[in-house]
Amino acid sequence: MRRLGPVLTVATLRQAGVSRFTVMEMERRGELVRVAKTALVERSLLEASSAWEQFRLRSLGFALSVGPQVYLTGWSGAVLHGVPSIGEPPRLPTALRPGDPHRGTDQSRYGEVRTGVLPEQHRARVAGVRAVSLAFAAVEVARRGDSMDALVAVDYALHRRVPA
Repeated sequence: MRRLGPVLTVATLRQAGVSRFTVMEMERRGELVRVAKTALVERSLLEASSAWEQFRLRSLGFALSVGPQVYLTGWSGAVLHGVPSIGEPPRLPTALRPGDPHRGTDQSRYGEVRTGVLPEQHRARVAGVRAVSLAFAAVEVARRGDSMDALVAVDYALHRRVPA
């Protein structure tokens, strides 16, 4: 499991030869914790992590579970880019599906997916998952967070000299 990475999908475990029964049994015993519909993390790793690292792991799991053409955004994208944080992490990961912004939001107990405009140049892969660019994530944090969150995120992006 350590070889496969911190966030494991059921499909990845199956490909590695772990049966569905074994996965279910490890989850029942509390060795694995479900962080998204099809993603799990070892309990010991999750419990040893800070609140922000737990949020990063849940965001990774959410990204691996929501399907193609969905990009982590806001703090979920920002934390993958290494944006420093000063407050508490959000309760749920957030993602953006490019498309008609009037479509609405899909929400589950693992996160929310909004639909909206996402230009091609702001679609990226970070840590093996789809996420918005650092510039887009910083702007989203600024738009939806408080002024200190905005200052930290935008300052971090500017110091990285990210293109607009």
